[in-house]
Amino acid sequence: MEGKVDLKKGKETFMQLIDGNIFGDYQVLFGLTTNIIYEVAHRDDVEIDPENPLQNINSKFMGVEAGVVEELCEMYPKTAENLKMRSLEKRAVYLYYMGEPSSTIRRQIKQN
Repeated sequence: MEGKVDLKKGKETFMQLIDGNIFGDYQVLFGLTTNIIYEVAHRDDVEIDPENPLQNINSKFMGVEAGVVEELCEMYPKTAENLKMRSLEKRAVYLYYMGEPSSTIRRQIKQN
């Protein structure tokens, strides 16, 4: 990812991802749907034109289909385990900033 993405719970932003972040891997690796809203962050240095509100978005993303990720995980099981552990670690950070109790975070890590 290049740019910024706001992570929201409802309408409240609880975290912002910046250049180089990877997101969505947790959901793909564990076959889940997200409860987080990912919204492209707007540039602060550009005034929004009501006629073209998307003009101030300056973010780039690369996506990989879930099936491709699953196939690669089957081919490289040790790498798949490492990816799962990293995604759980990131998930714990997200939950922390969402205000989830630490017991919820520990339970999720133990389950996976």
